[in-house]
Amino acid sequence: MLILLTGISCSKLTENPESALVSEQFYLNQGQAVAAVTGTYRKLYETGQSLYNSLFQIGVEMATDDYEAGPRARNAHVRALSNLTHDASNDRMEQLWKQSYDAINASNLNIVHIEAMTQNQIDATVQQRLINEAKFLRALHYFNLVRWFGPVPLVVRPIETLSTQELYVTKASEDDVYAQIITDLKAASSLPNYKNYSDADKGRATSGAARSLLAKVYLTRADWTNAKLLAKEVIDKEGYALFPNFADVFDIEKKMVLNIFSRHSLKGTVAIRAIHWPVVRHQPIYQVSMGITPTPYMPKADFTKAS
Repeated sequence: MLILLTGISCSKLTENPESALVSEQFYLNQGQAVAAVTGTYRKLYETGQSLYNSLFQIGVEMATDDYEAGPRARNAHVRALSNLTHDASNDRMEQLWKQSYDAINASNLNIVHIEAMTQNQIDATVQQRLINEAKFLRALHYFNLVRWFGPVPLVVRPIETLSTQELYVTKASEDDVYAQIITDLKAASSLPNYKNYSDADKGRATSGAARSLLAKVYLTRADWTNAKLLAKEVIDKEGYALFPNFADVFDIEKKMVLNIFSRHSLKGTVAIRAIHWPVVRHQPIYQVSMGITPTPYMPKADFTKAS
């Protein structure tokens, strides 16, 4: 009996789970590539404490004179933000950090794997569009991170192992982070205009969204010349306008004329507050796909407040 048990214990176990999707089993055709990028939009506004659900409001606006933690705000971390006494242990700032890098890793996965797809797997025009959508989303998250924390780890490849080199990443300078943001947004500026998307794809990142965000990046960097040029380009070429009738804000067929970029979901839509774009609630335009990218281990870093 002991000999039998010993023989069994030495048997090699081959693990090949068929119930879970991993990168090697995905990105095999155009439909999967589209689903992968569509899934990354979900990370902007997931249920619970997520980036554009409540973390922006609590983690950023709570530290200003626009918001104040009232009697019903019993969470110590929220009250610390309101009183400007928060430190590296604050759970709201930690979640802003972790969820941002989770979303960045999802975009990195999409960029690397979609770039590797062949012409037999995906149409070249769709391939480039999806890559640029992922770059737009990556730039948006890095733009938020660098303004919150200053120097941050700059990760532009997917984290797929538990190696020390991938888990503990040295902070990059603000200049390097902004250089990557600008590079990504310049690439994303070749995305289609919102008018050129089909009804099934309305709500995706567009040339107007990329150029508008890039204009704000230049404005943040005090690059007045480029900020003015990009803003004028958006005004003159992208086709946005204000509604003469306010009720049109709630018309799903007309809202794209006013919204530069908004993330659509089953429950509604949230506009990107970082660019101060309007919020319009409406019925879903497309259902977001999830569950094809692993959650990465986050780079080690502190959460000291940037000066």
